[in-house]
Amino acid sequence: MVDCPTLYAIGFCMGARKNGKDVHYGKALQELRKQAGLNQKDVAGKTGVTQATVSIWESSPQPPFDGIIQYLDALGLDLTDLFGQAHLSQEEQELLRLYSKAPEGVRRGVMEILRGWRK
Repeated sequence: MVDCPTLYAIGFCMGARKNGKDVHYGKALQELRKQAGLNQKDVAGKTGVTQATVSIWESSPQPPFDGIIQYLDALGLDLTDLFGQAHLSQEEQELLRLYSKAPEGVRRGVMEILRGWRK
């Protein structure tokens, strides 16, 4: 088990903030699960906990750290995936999801538009 001082260093125990608001790690877990195409029952089966436990983790702003590790393992992910995702808005998450599924030509076009706008 990771101790709380170690977690403070990564902004978990004291609660990370984005745009002045606390980050809701449970919602970030839920979004990662949906991106993986899994439901709560799937995650429960892979972690060995009940579906109710998975639901509690997803509804909690700060789920238990050991539960987060189990959850991410079930998705084949790690903490960097969660902490990166948790700091993105819903719109940013959707943009990344759509971009990752788009054909190569569309992705090149999007990048050209964004690079042109940035200048």
